[in-house]
Amino acid sequence: MSEQQQQPKLNDYVQELLDNITALSKSDDPYDKVLIEYYQLRQARNARVKEAIAKGTPTASVGGNCVPELCVSLDMDVFQALEFPLFDAMMEGGLDGLHKLIDASAEMLGDNMCTFIRLAGAAMELNKCPKGTVVIGMSSICEAGSALQQLVRTNPVYKEIPSVSVESPGRREGISDEEALEYIAEQLKNDFVPFLEKHAGKKLDMDRLKFVCEESNEQLRLWWEYNELRRNKPCPSDWEVANFVNSVARYWGLGYPECKAWLKKLVDVCEQRVKEHRGITGIDEKIRVFWFDFPPIVWGNKVWPWLGKEFGAVMVMDLYSDNPPHTYINTSDEKQMWKDLAKRSSYDFGMPRIALGSADLYAKDTVRVVKDLSCDAVIWPGHMGHKDAGALVNIVQEQCRILKVPFLNLGCDLADDRYVSPDKIKDKIANFFQASGLA
Repeated sequence: MSEQQQQPKLNDYVQELLDNITALSKSDDPYDKVLIEYYQLRQARNARVKEAIAKGTPTASVGGNCVPELCVSLDMDVFQALEFPLFDAMMEGGLDGLHKLIDASAEMLGDNMCTFIRLAGAAMELNKCPKGTVVIGMSSICEAGSALQQLVRTNPVYKEIPSVSVESPGRREGISDEEALEYIAEQLKNDFVPFLEKHAGKKLDMDRLKFVCEESNEQLRLWWEYNELRRNKPCPSDWEVANFVNSVARYWGLGYPECKAWLKKLVDVCEQRVKEHRGITGIDEKIRVFWFDFPPIVWGNKVWPWLGKEFGAVMVMDLYSDNPPHTYINTSDEKQMWKDLAKRSSYDFGMPRIALGSADLYAKDTVRVVKDLSCDAVIWPGHMGHKDAGALVNIVQEQCRILKVPFLNLGCDLADDRYVSPDKIKDKIANFFQASGLA
């Protein structure tokens, strides 16, 4: 039997990933070399976390943002419940492996809540989630997120793991931001830190925390610089790399100097691409799109490269890669530092910022992103199970009407490519571009 015959056939997902990395490694483009460094960073981080879990070194399974600065300051790696089961399912079985996990989740939890939340719940019930030293949650108005936290409290394995939650008041009349931030800051100091210290086996060193916060500040500044560069026409970097940046800068790379160094390299190469008037490789940019929700990380590469080549369409921003004015942590004033940490963890980023904010925030984000990035269209993906977002779609649609920017309410699923197939999504977006006069 030949060596080629002896090699097991790789699934499509793994083969595509390897082909992409191989192509990047052969490229002389500095941008591609930085992307190779990203894959190396992520692999090293994943190996470090899995080794820590296996050895029983303190780790934290988290939901939301959950103040990773405090965990990192206590030398606790953080990971999200779904990230390894999702990656493992696709590495082992490609999209078929993911489909099996999605189907199992529907049998357990029904098929009408956010697919990522269902996947996390199923992975937990099937004993596929890594077990950290502690579990950290945050309050949420998302009913699916709340259901997942209830699963954590009732699962035979997870309920034995010490857990803590940070309660964040929603922004509403009668509660000022100052009152809310003082409330959250008191929780962090009096409940969260003693809990982490107990299970990390060490006391929080305030100098170490200040250092991590300053590193975090710099990473967020670099993220902001990267997004500023994406204002340029043509856009120097694509939606998938933007998703890499937000995961590094606000989640698993937060507070790590090597991740700050990577962000700096990416900003530098994007600046050079802007100077050279270079856009995304292989795309003659003509249509700039704001994707108003979580990016399509599972099936996006089956849609956006085609849209780019066919129509010159570029996703210049998505809602979670957006980096609106964020809180720089003031490390020179300890009382203010705790309030800044409170604000960053609750009202600054991603889903907590949106879910705990007001409906008016959707309108303001629409106007800001469309104007700042010169967007030609807004696509609302309408992810299945995103009920809080679905209730506010008309607000965004009305702002787009005022701005005279075409708006598409797509209807899809953020993980399951069978809910609406990539081919149908391509057809819907293509028809939208043509009907709107953009193509």
